[in-house]
Order: sequence, then structure tokens, then C-alpha cells
Amino acid sequence: MIHQPKCVIILCAGKGNRLKPATNYCPKPLVLIRGRPIISYLIENYLWNDFEEFVFVIGHKGKTMQKRLEQLHRKYRKKYPDKEINFHLKLNDHVSRGNGYSGYLGLRKVLEENLGDQVMLSMGDHLYSHNLIKHMCYERKSDDDIIIATDPNLDSIYVDVEEATKIMGDKKGNVVNIGKEINQFNRIDMGVFILRTKIVQLIDKLDEKEVVFGWTDVVRKTIEKGLIVRYCDTTEQEWVDIDNIYDYTVALSLLEDITTK
Repeated sequence: MIHQPKCVIILCAGKGNRLKPATNYCPKPLVLIRGRPIISYLIENYLWNDFEEFVFVIGHKGKTMQKRLEQLHRKYRKKYPDKEINFHLKLNDHVSRGNGYSGYLGLRKVLEENLGDQVMLSMGDHLYSHNLIKHMCYERKSDDDIIIATDPNLDSIYVDVEEATKIMGDKKGNVVNIGKEINQFNRIDMGVFILRTKIVQLIDKLDEKEVVFGWTDVVRKTIEKGLIVRYCDTTEQEWVDIDNIYDYTVALSLLEDITTK
């Protein structure tokens, strides 16, 4: 195992249109599951793995998100007095440009605050075990530019394969292709990444054009430039991307399995 990052970027800027009416009143990461906001489960996962720096990219209903994160920050500083826990917020005021732009803003914030040359990045509406984070940090190699958490179980009843971001990986662990529309694939992107902050230089080119781009476009650009992008198959069977009402009901049913591992 090589040195693990201590910083995570969590993307919380999206509008969550497919989870309405819940997201009419709050950002998706603040939607409650068993009385707690989705984002709190993610924060706990990373605290469990000794992460200290949290970068939240906010956008939709940003003031609501900021206020709640400030409350959570105080809560966790009190709960874990021996940990140095820092929350950094970055506003995406162009949410329509996509989650790739949110990721870019998060990376820029990491560089501005000098939070390290390697970080984890997570979608703010995915639930997974804290063991996934540990597993990824253990499995990654020193020359990886991006490593992606993946689920090779294409028959999972919990994953909508049609809507999921798909990955084609080779036998050496390299990601060959990624996207929702690709025809050949053998695993699913779980929305959790470890990456080197140097890839921000590739995203600069996308940002200059002021285009809409997703995080998938960032990963694809990294592959095209010949950098090392690998997949890391999960050992966990339970995880969920909370995209719509059905996913929300799945999250309710799986929560105990996810949070007790």
C-alpha cells in the first residue's frame, strides 16, 4: 500500500431533478435517509478512514447546503475532538455545465488550499461502505493517475445498467473506455475515484471552451492523453447511486448492510 490521500472532494452541486419532489426543498445530498442526510453517511465513511480535509462543491440551493455543512462540521469536530477536521466549500454557480465542471472546481480548490497532490473524489449521492475507501487505497499503484471504483456484477438487482456509467476494462486492470452509451463493457462505475491533482491541467482545456462536460469526459480525456487510468473492483455487494425514487427505496432497504460493513 502507498500513502493514502487525506482529502476528499464531494460533488454536491446538482439539481437532482429525478428525485423530485424531495429536491424541491433541499439539495439531494441533504435528503434524509433514516433521519439523516445522505451526505452525513459519506462524511462518516471518510472520517472512519482518517480523512481530514473535505472539499464540498455546492451549487443548487447552495445557501441551504452551506448552512447544513457548517452545522455538520461543528457536530463532527465535537464528536471527534482528536481529529483535525476541515471543511472547504466551493460554489459552482454554473451548475448546468455538468459535474465535470464541479470536479474541476473541486480540484482547483484543493490546489488553492494546498491540500495535497492526490485526492479522492465522490459523487454526493452515492452510498457505499467505508471499506470501499480502504480497499481502493490499498489496491492502487504508485503510478496510477486515476483509479475508479467499479462493480463487475452486471446482474445486480440494485444497479440500473441502462442508466449507469459503464466501463470496459482489460485484464491488466486498465480502463479502455467509459461512458453511458458504450456498447461493450464489463463493469459499472461506482462514482468513487482516487486521482492525482495534476490532471487539472487536462481539464483546463475543457474549461477554456466553456462547454458542458461530465466527469466521464474528464476520465476519457485522461485516457486519450495516455495517462494511467485503472479500475478497482469492489468487494462490497451493496452500494447505490440515489438517482430517482426507486433508488431511494433501495437505499432504505440496503442502508443497514452498507453502514455496518
